[in-house]
Amino acid sequence: MKRIIICVMVLMATQLVQSQSMMIGVKGAYNTTWLMNKNIFDQGDELDPDASFAPSYGVNGIFYFNDNLGLAIEANVNKITQKYSGVILDSITWEGSDKLTYMEIPLLLHLANKGGMYFEIGPKVSFLTGATGAIETTPSFISDYNERTIKKGFNKTMFSLVFGFGVNVRASDLVYVIAGLRFSGSFTDATKEYSKEEFAKAEDIGITDSFAHIKQDGIFKYENTTAVTGGIMLGIGFNLSNKAK
Repeated sequence: MKRIIICVMVLMATQLVQSQSMMIGVKGAYNTTWLMNKNIFDQGDELDPDASFAPSYGVNGIFYFNDNLGLAIEANVNKITQKYSGVILDSITWEGSDKLTYMEIPLLLHLANKGGMYFEIGPKVSFLTGATGAIETTPSFISDYNERTIKKGFNKTMFSLVFGFGVNVRASDLVYVIAGLRFSGSFTDATKEYSKEEFAKAEDIGITDSFAHIKQDGIFKYENTTAVTGGIMLGIGFNLSNKAK
């Protein structure tokens, strides 16, 4: 991870030298988040993924090569929550969740017009920094847990495609208010795959990775998990060149 951070810093310095102008800022977002897995979707009433939401926040720099084209580099903390619920034996209900925290570095092509509208697209790399899970049944089971560390069940690194659009509203010569929508979907697996023997011995894994290995009929067969997020993004940017975008 240190090497990647150093590479990003070098790239930012290079782009700063080559670019005509630069905007730096802070952003925050509130996203709907999903851990999408075929096995989980096929489980029926015993396991239903529920709508889940989580925040993200960070800093960014946009290096403009001309009035319309730029390169955006960011460092963000992104949280992904997946809630679940279900009914067992027609009378036992349960609720649970997996909560993940990532340190993410997107590298985005930024297309803008003089009216302030923009479109962005590019890859991001995510580093898993924490993961906790919870299960609560009614009536309660001895197997219930809360704030259990489930980091073992997820891959340490994940790559995604990001795209979004929005507007930079000029508040002054230097300050811009940023509002937009951003979406991302992973193209590498979020959960960790185990062999049948490894899975039988696995401990401290959450709901998502557990059911990623089990089909509805109980047969052991692993399916990849895709992390998907989308939501509203707000921020403030500072134009260091004192030139309107």
